[in-house]
Amino acid sequence: MKIRAMRESDIEQVMAIERSVFPMPWTEHIFREFIEINKAYVGYENEVVGYICLLVYIEKLLIANLAVKEAFQRKGMGTKLIRFALEKARQDGLSELTLDVRQSNRVAIQFYEKLGFIKIGRKPDYYEHPTEDSIVMSLNIADWSRE
Repeated sequence: MKIRAMRESDIEQVMAIERSVFPMPWTEHIFREFIEINKAYVGYENEVVGYICLLVYIEKLLIANLAVKEAFQRKGMGTKLIRFALEKARQDGLSELTLDVRQSNRVAIQFYEKLGFIKIGRKPDYYEHPTEDSIVMSLNIADWSRE
């Protein structure tokens, strides 16, 4: 599986994944904004199988959105996208990778913890449909191993 910058031509496949994974999917407009600022990437293997959208905030790289097509989950694509983000952060001299995850999404929390992320906070009522808190997770770039 390879990773490249997201293109306008990927939007239809990205939206199909987005709608299947999230109860409150992003709009096409949001993805186009990330494409415009060159902070959206897709993992592909003859088709788009996952994507990641990133934002730089002070000295941190924020994972704004990450999803993998259901048929490709638990096959390494999520890990590959996270490692891609970590390498981008390292190249840009950033110190930390952060993200928000629904408190009820135990599978995602365990996935991030397995990669070395730690819980550093909570944002009350951050998500809608249903309303629930966000768990803020972080990974110190200096602690990341390329193994």
